[in-house]
Formats: sequence, C-alpha cells, structure tokens
Amino acid sequence: MKRIDRLSALIECSTASTPTIESLKQYINMLAQMGYSELYLGLTDAYKIETEPYFNYMRGGYTTEQLNEIDSYAKKQGIEVIASIQTLAHLHYLKKYGPYTELFDTDHILLVGDERVYALIEKMFQTISSGISSKKIHLGYDEAKGLGTGKYYDLHGENDPRELLLRHLKRVIQIAEKYGYTCEIWADTLMNERKSKITAKEIKESLPDSTEVIYWNYYLGDYNKLCTEVDKLKCHADKVGFAGSVLKASGFAPYNRISIQNILTQMRVCAEKGISHYMVTLWTDNGAQCSEWAVLPALFTVAEYANGNICCEEEVDKNKFFEITGCYYDDLKKLDYLNDPFKRNLPTRNTNSYWILFADIMLCNYDLLLSAGVGKAYKNLAKEYAESAKRNVCKEVFEITAKMAEILAIKSEIGVNLRKLYKEGNLEGLKKLQAEELTLLIDRMKEFIPVFNRYWLNQRMGFGLERNHLFLGGQVARYKYIYERINEYLKHGKRVDELEAQALPPVFLKDISEDNCIEVDLKNILTYCGF
Repeated sequence: MKRIDRLSALIECSTASTPTIESLKQYINMLAQMGYSELYLGLTDAYKIETEPYFNYMRGGYTTEQLNEIDSYAKKQGIEVIASIQTLAHLHYLKKYGPYTELFDTDHILLVGDERVYALIEKMFQTISSGISSKKIHLGYDEAKGLGTGKYYDLHGENDPRELLLRHLKRVIQIAEKYGYTCEIWADTLMNERKSKITAKEIKESLPDSTEVIYWNYYLGDYNKLCTEVDKLKCHADKVGFAGSVLKASGFAPYNRISIQNILTQMRVCAEKGISHYMVTLWTDNGAQCSEWAVLPALFTVAEYANGNICCEEEVDKNKFFEITGCYYDDLKKLDYLNDPFKRNLPTRNTNSYWILFADIMLCNYDLLLSAGVGKAYKNLAKEYAESAKRNVCKEVFEITAKMAEILAIKSEIGVNLRKLYKEGNLEGLKKLQAEELTLLIDRMKEFIPVFNRYWLNQRMGFGLERNHLFLGGQVARYKYIYERINEYLKHGKRVDELEAQALPPVFLKDISEDNCIEVDLKNILTYCGF
C-alpha cells in the first residue's frame, strides 16, 4: 500500500549547473522506473525569456523549445514536468544588470508593489506556459529574509513582512491564474513570525484554496520534532506538502545514508499526518560538484518506501536497482565515504572532503582536527573508487571521486607535516616534502581538472564550470607558490612568514571535531581556510 500518493523529485537546473537534455532524459527514465510521478525543474532563472536578453544571461538555462522537448519526453515516460521558479527572492543574478537594478528591494528580493516587477513576472508565466504543459507551478518564496528592509523601506517606511508577502502573493497568483495555473510556494517565509502582527489563522484564511504550501527541512530526522513542525504548518495552510532532500550540495560527496534515514522518518510523519505530497530535492549549491547519479541509492530507497514496496533500507532489492540504473547500489553508497574515510558511518554529517580540498596548506588550522592515518584511508578509498569505475555505467562519477581521494590523501596531512618540519628546522625533511608530496599534489590537481571537465560536460551545460576552474586552478597556483617559498627558505634561509605564525586549534564552532564539522557555504569554508 502506498504511503505517499504524490511522489516528486526536484532537480536543480539553476545556480549555473543546468543538466543537458540528454542527461535529463536518462534521469527521467530512471525516475519513472523507480515510481516517481512528477519531476520539478528547479529553474529559478534557468530559462530564456525571448524579450529579456539579460534574464539568465551567460548562466545556461533552457529555451522554450528545449522545455517542450523535456516535457514531451517525460510525458511518454509517465512523468509530469512542473516548473519551480522564483517570483520573490533568489534572483540576485538579475540585479547586476541595468534593466533590473530598480526592481529590487534588497540584493536578492524583488520590490513588492512595483508594477515593473509584475510585468516581468507575467513574462515568466508566458514563457513557462509556452514550454511546459503542466498547470501546476511552484512560485518559490523561500528564504526571503530582509523582505521590506531595503528599497521598500526607503520608499514606504516600516512594514509588516507577512503583509508584504501576502500582498505580493495575491498579485502573483492573479497573474498565474490568467495562464490557468494552480500555485505552490515554500513555507518558511510565510511561517516566520518575526515582526509580524498577522496570525497563522489570518494567513490560512487569506491563502487561495488551491495554493499548496510546502514545508522543507533537509536535515531533520527526529520523529517528535517533525510532528511538531507539521502541526505548525497545518495552522498556516489547509493544502500542504513536505520537501526533504537527498543531500549532495556540499562538495564532491553525497550523503545517501543520512538522507535515507531522514526521509524515511519524514515520510512516516507525512503518512500519519495525512500529507499526500512528498518532494525529494536535489540541490546543487556551492559549485554543483556532486553528480545526481551519486544519490541514486537514496532516490531509489525512498521511492520504494513511499510506494509501499519496503519497510526499511535492509529490504531494498539491489538487483532491481541495477536493472534500472546500470550501477551497483553498494558501490554508489560508498561515495559517502569521501567525507568519512575511516568508514565509521557517522551519525552526523560533516564536510571534511570539502574543507580539506580548500584548506590553505600554510594558513589553515582545520587539519589539526584530523586523525592519524587519514591519508592512508583516502589512498585506500581512491583504489576502491577506481575499481568501481570499471563496473558501473556512471564510470566518470567514480573516476572523479577516485582522483579527488588521491588529492585528499596528500592534502589532508601535508599542512601539518610542513609546519612541523619548518618549526624543527628540518631541511632534509622539507626538501623531501617539496620534492615528493608537494610536487605530487600539484600533478594530481593538474590531472584532476580535465577529468572533472569531462564529467561536468557529460552531464551539464558548460556554464558554471568557470567557478570550479577558479577554485581548482587557484589551488594549483597556491601549491606552486608554496613550492617556491620553500625553495627560497632551503636555498637562502629566507623565512616564511606564514609558517612562522602558530597554528591554533579551530574554535569557531562549539565542540568541533572531524566527525561533525559542517560548513555548507563555500564562502565560509574559504574564510576559515585562510582565504
């Protein structure tokens, strides 16, 4: 018996990581066989508006003809394609272009009440309705923090953010209804009670009966807390849904195991609370390095649970999974170990592989947290991933993970070793580190970049790759700089300022350890790692 009647997957197509049509078709095939009924395209601005040349400028995105092709193909597989766009926040990419500068309240939130904003939104609906046949549409509305605090405040003074939200929503839904749409929005901004006199009951009464409010929580797996959150959601809206996530937005590694644990509990609560719509999201924040293929085990397992085929992960039919994907379930799940190289199956998430990759060899102190033997653990992982590449359809996913593990095997220990040898004045040790570890690290990163390029272009449009080139190429430049600084020290005794300073244990997070160190925002990672 089905636990979830309406099972959706959302694939992120924005943040400059737009899937190619061919790769999207492959994914649609797998989703259909797994039992998903809907595919949300997380478009944000990843579509072309004919009369707005700077909308989605140089960020990839689909033409109307391409949306038609995706929609038609999915229909044949029994999948309904639904657009998930943004009509309030998360549109900061537009603000830097002259035609849109005046349309913003803050850096990423549109200016409520400005008629030019609603003219642009109408063009959004015109474009989407021409490309996708579904009459459901997701309007966004998430993370609109600061609504009414920028240009709107300058023009109109103090305001109630919930009142602004509801006023804007009313206008947008009026436009959407002209095109026959029923609308969905995210729940978080709507449920935020800060500085608002509008009650949950008033919100509930003001929402159109057809509008679905979707609560999202990607990390919560506590049954009792989930029940409390769902009850709170139902105080704000009659028609509700729930969105969880197969986690892949923090670097090169997925979190299949933790995703499965969280989502099965979330689906259990949804079934008990009468929520019939569950959406599984696949976000690509922070660079989109992790492939959609890497989270197939989680996508399959939660679909099997939602459709009533299993009661727990242990009952998963791995042969069925292979028939659908051409990949081995256990091989793909091992990709999680890039953040857990000792294979401890940690109860909490961490972003160790991301930290280690971008940590500055001379400036960062995070490597002080890592356990002895981490380099050897990564070497062993690299060998395992290389073997998996030989027997799975998505071989390039394993190839880049193997190459990354090779880099992490060196990077995880070289900073500690370098600082130690310098402090000791061990010239022979430094010479050896320079000639072997540092030289190999430079070579490994140079080898990695073209492999990553091939992987990316096999799955996505080229847009967005430039950001990864900046970060990965920057690592090569930095390694070469460190090589030269050591050279100067060895040949001429020229002190290295960065190594003269003492590396102190990191204290920016409470009770931090290698088991629980989480920083999903690349900007913060780079800040803490010396950038």
